[in-house]
Amino acid sequence: VFARGGRGGDAWRNQAPGASPGERHGPGGGGGGGVVLLSGAATVSVTGGASGVTTTALDPYGATGGANGTSGTTTAASIPGATMGAQCLPTLTTTKTTSTPNVNNTASGTSATYSILVSNAANRGAAIRVAISDTLPAGFTYASTGSITFTGTATRTSTTNPTAGDAVPLWSAFRIPGGSSVRITFTVSIAAGTNGTFQNPATARYADPVRTVDTTNATVSYNPASSTGEDVTVVAPPRVTLVKSCTSPVNCETVGHRPGTELTYTIVFSNTGGRAAQNVFIVDVMPFSVDLVNAVNVRTTDFKVGSMTFTPNTSTLMLPPAGIRHFSDPIPFPATPPWTPSTSYTPPGVAGTFDPSVTYVGWQFTGSMPPGTSGTVTFTVRIR
Repeated sequence: VFARGGRGGDAWRNQAPGASPGERHGPGGGGGGGVVLLSGAATVSVTGGASGVTTTALDPYGATGGANGTSGTTTAASIPGATMGAQCLPTLTTTKTTSTPNVNNTASGTSATYSILVSNAANRGAAIRVAISDTLPAGFTYASTGSITFTGTATRTSTTNPTAGDAVPLWSAFRIPGGSSVRITFTVSIAAGTNGTFQNPATARYADPVRTVDTTNATVSYNPASSTGEDVTVVAPPRVTLVKSCTSPVNCETVGHRPGTELTYTIVFSNTGGRAAQNVFIVDVMPFSVDLVNAVNVRTTDFKVGSMTFTPNTSTLMLPPAGIRHFSDPIPFPATPPWTPSTSYTPPGVAGTFDPSVTYVGWQFTGSMPPGTSGTVTFTVRIR
């Protein structure tokens, strides 16, 4: 930063002076250095200007150089009457965080909470007509506003609020002077079936301070890639799938068999969800046929006592002796899953005998089943 004094003007510069004092004419004096006040670091020069000279003798002829100026540091607030001019343009920043970085989804969905902070740097002009918005990820919608808080001298000049279900909630309008801020905390709904880690931006729109048309706006946005502070990881619920097949005899699903043939059924169960399954209870019904004329179910098989098995595979589940369950509830017509028998039954026969009263079997496990694991259960019946 330079605030140097100017050099004085010369007189008769190309004329010989002659005998002393000769023909001389007074040159100009040097200008004084200026005043520089800084609010930050800078290189400064406030030296006075040199005087002018006269004739080819370069005689100052009484003219003097200018005095040096002065420099120092200051703040905008310490200059009476100059505060607004010193503040210049508003400088906004937008940041976004979450207080719920990890949420478990359910069959009915879940929720998360975000906070958006819009701040104006100190000693800056006020940002006016500020509108704050958030473009939510797919599967997320606005639910409710928890709070709107102010620091410094920020105010809300008019009120426009988002509506529940909005994909891009927006709040306006605010005035944010230098050194002030607005924070909005709100809750979003997350749809069932949504899972993964989600990032999303937030934006503050305000009146462009150098606008030539009143409706021109400027924006400042939070870049979600700049931080993990707003990341929300939605963990899918457990999802246990069942695949049932007749596995013995090997052709039992393609060829008919006579009465007295034993059929073994295998159920492979897998957790394809996002977190561990608890309280796993698998129930199956004994094979039957349907009499559509009389609208009744007809038992066609008898349960083989002691035939229920369990292979943990990768499931980490455990099956205590009491977890092997038998039921004698009537099979309703029409019979549609899920099966919910309630009448416990203990087959009186020894292993290897056949019981016509067992209508349902169940495996009630202890422990948990992590995502991506599976197990297998089997049971055997005999065709009547």
